Amino acid sequence: MAATTEDLAREALGLVEVDPRRAAVLAAQAMAGAHQSHEKAAESVAARAQGLAAFYLEDLDASVAFLADGHPARPAGRIDGTRGRGAT
Repeated sequence: MAATTEDLAREALGLVEVDPRRAAVLAAQAMAGAHQSHEKAAESVAARAQGLAAFYLEDLDASVAFLADGHPARPAGRIDGTRGRGAT
């Protein structure tokens, strides 16, 4: 049985502390697939894995971008109605 995009994202999340480089690769693949197929839950899990992997790899700017916005190049809406980091 083929792994789903969400399976790939969850695998990436599980690898973050053990192998953050591999986790980042898997998360990027999952994020691309989830975005293409409009799977918001899988995209969210993949973004979290990307952010945590970046944190463990000491890339704090990328970590904040993924964890705060979901994707560094695509600001997401927030619960408070603002968009992206530093929005007023």
